[in-house]
Amino acid sequence: MSASASQAEGVAGMDDVLKALGAIQESQRRLATEVESVSQRLDALAPTAITPSPNTGIAPGPPSPDRERSATAAESITDASSLTTSAAVQDQKSGFTSRIILTTYPKQNGIDPLPLDWGAPDASRRGPVVVSRSSSTIRRRNAIGAHGGSYSIYFALALASKQLNANHRPNFTNTEPAASIGPFPQWGDKKKIVAMDPWGHLAPWLFADTIEKENVDIRPTIAITKAHMKLPELQESVRSGRLFGIFQG
Repeated sequence: MSASASQAEGVAGMDDVLKALGAIQESQRRLATEVESVSQRLDALAPTAITPSPNTGIAPGPPSPDRERSATAAESITDASSLTTSAAVQDQKSGFTSRIILTTYPKQNGIDPLPLDWGAPDASRRGPVVVSRSSSTIRRRNAIGAHGGSYSIYFALALASKQLNANHRPNFTNTEPAASIGPFPQWGDKKKIVAMDPWGHLAPWLFADTIEKENVDIRPTIAITKAHMKLPELQESVRSGRLFGIFQG
């Protein structure tokens, strides 16, 4: 008895499922029919170019409401198209494309990297490190990288959300290094400086002429700062005797 009851419940449940599926299919058919009907009405209301004959002296009558709605829709489509076109032109001007470019220089046309004599004893001979992809600088690049280190992701997000102009340049007023360091003989030794730019903290000031005269976006590649840090963990370690001499002087 229990088996037959369970079987009956299963059949009833399957009937409910089939009915629900049938209702969904019917609603989909009605929706498709309505969409097709709306499309036909829009096609019928689409404006057609009518050239009046010069021999007819009939004055044009007032526009009908349907024609006004069609004209408004056509103007909206035209405006959207023009906005898309202008956005594409802006992207092209900014040096960025909708596709990921794996080569160093897109299209490889008109490339003129700034000279870079790595390991030269002074900054003027060494030249600036240029990695910016702004429209005025992308063809003058002589290195690959991104300014800001791990913070460069925020720059990318600001560009993607249209909160920052791709050609934005920071203002380095009152951002000179907090301390004067070097130069040292090691700065002119290719085997010792390896990949660090020893002149990077002074780039906007050492290469100001290149920035102004050649319109090149040159930014610092390293920073020299001062900070006052309080580390309670270390202070407790000194008090307990685990560390010695850290806070002397």
